[in-house]
Amino acid sequence: MSILKDYLKKALNGEFLATQKYSKFAEIAKSEGFDNITYLFKALTAAEKIHINNHKNALDEDYTPESEEFTSGTTVENVKDAMDAELWENKKMYPSFIKEIKKDKKNPMQKVAQLSFEWARDVEYTHYKALKLALKFIEQGKDLDCSEIYICKVCGNLIFTEPTKICPICGHDPAFYYKVKRD
Repeated sequence: MSILKDYLKKALNGEFLATQKYSKFAEIAKSEGFDNITYLFKALTAAEKIHINNHKNALDEDYTPESEEFTSGTTVENVKDAMDAELWENKKMYPSFIKEIKKDKKNPMQKVAQLSFEWARDVEYTHYKALKLALKFIEQGKDLDCSEIYICKVCGNLIFTEPTKICPICGHDPAFYYKVKRD
């Protein structure tokens, strides 16, 4: 198997795990009375699914991500866990994948995979910042202050206000954002 396909599969597994974790974390936040943090985890789940779709398109073959066991805790613990994961993907995982797949220039899917990884890397930092904001509110004994969350359909970027400018990650028009529905 090529290094590119190996890294795409690793990325798919990681993003799939994130969707599982964030769905569970949303349930826990809801049970603890954090409606807006529940909403944030729901939005993060949707954004990670966009990364999955982008990585699958780059892989260009059938692949079912592998499930992994994970632990969950209180909402505070879960937000910190999610922050650590998002920052690790942004600073370590995706940069190392990008560096390695650049060596696979003969692979026709290299540029597509690189773009998918670059978007995911950059978006993971926006997710980290949103979670960091949520943690700040929790530490003050409050729920996250947000009424709307929008996700870019192309890259998974997350913003808290109605989009009026192009996506800073992928450069797509504000029309490519959608408002995440609350339960």
